[in-house]
Amino acid sequence: MIIFSFIKSNREGNLALYMATLKKLTPWFSYLITRTHYARWLPVHLRDLEELPLDHPDVHKNFSEGKFVAYKTGKSFSEIALDHAHEQLNATVKGDGGIKGITDNANALQHWSVAGPEVSSLIEAFETKCLVINKSDEDKHHELTPSQQRHFLSAASSLVDKIEEYGNRFEETSNDLIVLDS
Repeated sequence: MIIFSFIKSNREGNLALYMATLKKLTPWFSYLITRTHYARWLPVHLRDLEELPLDHPDVHKNFSEGKFVAYKTGKSFSEIALDHAHEQLNATVKGDGGIKGITDNANALQHWSVAGPEVSSLIEAFETKCLVINKSDEDKHHELTPSQQRHFLSAASSLVDKIEEYGNRFEETSNDLIVLDS
């Protein structure tokens, strides 16, 4: 549920929920041996967010208004984290060719940094003007259709049933590998 709350905080641009869920998630990173970077820096990130009202009230005001996430569409519940938006922007601009070796060439890197966002904007403008969009669904998130909701509920219920069927796997002493999703 903490992960779902974290996703909701990003999708709604809710800073208070974002901070509350990060506080709940922080201790878990110390158990993940491969995620020491997160375990080290997540508390620092939280401290910085908590000090925003005192140190940078204008930034805190904007973040409280949801400006710590990217709004790519006008659809509800479709905001995404800025790093996610950045990765999507890179994918849009790169296309299939990729940008291998760009950091070795200063001119190419500068061109990429300056032109990348503009190229992405042009692609988005083209898609908006030239592609057929169903106006009745424009304000809805793509997962808010009744069929998608039924599918998600069915999958979640099936997973919960399977977990309950097998019991607490942390108390299991068998050497068998158990797969819950099949």
